[in-house]
Amino acid sequence: MAPLVSIVIPTFNRARDLERALNSVRAQSYADWEALVVDNHSTDGTAALIEAMAEPRISLSLIHNDGVIAASRNQGVRQASGVYLAFLDSDDWWEPKKLARSVAALEAGADIVYHDLYLARRPDQRQFRPSGTVRPVTAPVFADLLRSGNALSNSSVVVRLECLARVGPISENRDLIGMEDFDTWLKIARETDRFVMLPETLGYYWAGGGNMTNPDRTLRALKAFEIAYGGEPEFRSHSTGWFGYARSRALFRLGHYRQARAELRKLPIFRLPLGLALKSGYMWLRASAAR
Repeated sequence: MAPLVSIVIPTFNRARDLERALNSVRAQSYADWEALVVDNHSTDGTAALIEAMAEPRISLSLIHNDGVIAASRNQGVRQASGVYLAFLDSDDWWEPKKLARSVAALEAGADIVYHDLYLARRPDQRQFRPSGTVRPVTAPVFADLLRSGNALSNSSVVVRLECLARVGPISENRDLIGMEDFDTWLKIARETDRFVMLPETLGYYWAGGGNMTNPDRTLRALKAFEIAYGGEPEFRSHSTGWFGYARSRALFRLGHYRQARAELRKLPIFRLPLGLALKSGYMWLRASAAR
C-alpha cells in the first residue's frame, strides 16, 4: 500500500547532514511516509549511508542536475506515490511531531501547510530561535505573496501532490535559482487560497554555511522574477518593499553601495511593515557609511 506522505530530499556531498535529516524523518511520530533521496552523484559515501540505514521507507536515486536543484526535486516528485508531498533539504531537519501536525491540517482541508524553522548556525548549538521569516498569509494569497514576499520556508512545506501536479514542475530556469520555490508557491496560490501556517516551530534550517545563496545569483533571480511577475497589478518593482530591499542587500554585498542606496530611496518607507522598514533603515546606514 502506498504511503500517505512522500518526502523529497535532494542532496550532494552532504552525507553527515543527510544522516541528521533522515534520522529526524525516522523519528517522526507519524510513520506513514516514504523518503525519496535524489543524489547528484555524491562522492562522500551517501549511498553507503543509506544502505547502512536498512530502512525500507528510504530510497535513493541518482541525477546529474548540472547545478539546478529544482531538477532533483522534480525527479523526486515524479517518483512520489503519496497523497501529500513534503520537501526537506538535506542540511535541514525536523521536530518529531512535524508530519503529524502537517497531515492533521491537510486532512482538515488545507492544500498546503508550512511553519517556521529554528535557525541553526553551529553543530554544537543548544539554544535556537525561530527564523522569523515565515508569516501567515491572507486571501487572496497570490496577491499577498506578490505584495509582501515569500512567506514559506521550503523545508517546512507539505502540499497536496495534486495541487503541485496542476501547476506543473518546479521551474528549472537557471536564472530563477534561489527563488524557484517562491515561484512554485505563487503558481499554487493562483489555484487555491487554502494555505495554512502552523503555529509551532517544527524544524531547523541550517544557516551555518554551504547554502546556495550568493548576491550575484540573487540579482539574477530577482530580475527573472520581475520578468515573470512584473506585469501583475499587485507587483510593482519599485514600490514592493521586499523586492527593493532584497535588491539593495544583494548590491550592498557586492560592494555597489551607491546602487544599494538608490534602491533604498525608491522604497515607500512609511508604508512598509515595521520590521522591513527597520531593516531598510539599517541597510541605508550601512550603505551610507561604506561610501
